[in-house]
Formats: sequence, structure tokens, C-alpha cells
Amino acid sequence: GAASRGGGREPQARALVDDDRFDVVVASDCVYHAELLEPLAVAVQRFLAPDGVAYVMSTHRPACVGEMHASPDDFARELSAAGWCEVHERRCTCRTPYADEEMVLHEVRWRADSKSSFAR
Repeated sequence: GAASRGGGREPQARALVDDDRFDVVVASDCVYHAELLEPLAVAVQRFLAPDGVAYVMSTHRPACVGEMHASPDDFARELSAAGWCEVHERRCTCRTPYADEEMVLHEVRWRADSKSSFAR
């Protein structure tokens, strides 16, 4: 591989294989079309290790309405309906030049370890 600026080697990417599981799964701005909620939930379940945690950040966009739009609450319902995980949320408001947007961070864990790392 190519040498990095620090003198070490660049990390090499590889294709995922069927038994890959990860301790941490991170996704951001993936919740926006209703038809993609189930595949996203399946992907989180597929790649999350049994003792792992997934963090999925999404934005509540009230200006986007219609059948195709999905909200963070829709994603939480999709995960909860699947029955395999616990979902904890943290909400905050992000001020942008266009509007104040509600951001939702979903913490997803297998039910066997449903403790939230968020301070209560």
C-alpha cells in the first residue's frame, strides 16, 4: 500500500463478508425515505455484534412531508417492531441558516444488553 504522511501504511479496505460483525456501527443522515427504513434496520441488525452498539443520527424534517418521507420516530418504530433490540434516543436542536432542526441520536443494542450509555 501507499505510505501515509506519518510514515506508516494506509489502511486497506476490504469487502464485507457474511460473518462480519462490529462492536460499533455508525450511520448518519440515513433516515429520510420510508421504503429504506426496513433495509436500514436489517443492515444494523446484520452487522452489529451481540455486545455492540449502533449509533444512528437522523434529522426530523417537518418541511419534508408526504408518503415517502420518514422521520426519526418512524425509524425507532421500525427497530422496535422487529423485536431484537432496545432503542434509546437523545434529542437536540440544531440551528441552521434555514431553520432549527431537531436531531435524534438513536442508540441501538441487542436486547440481551439493553443498557444505555447515555447519562440519565
